[in-house]
Amino acid sequence: MWSTIRVCSTVAPIEDFPPERFSMMLRLMLEAPFRIVCAALPGMYEKGLGV
Repeated sequence: MWSTIRVCSTVAPIEDFPPERFSMMLRLMLEAPFRIVCAALPGMYEKGLGV
């Protein structure tokens, strides 16, 4: 299993931080969990869970 920290670890001063790396981190840490929840909710609601 990959660790989010290992995949995302970039340490640099803000002026040197690659914008594409920041975008990837946002997708991985914010967008991915949102999409997973959106995909799982219909099945959960169907089974009476997540209400």
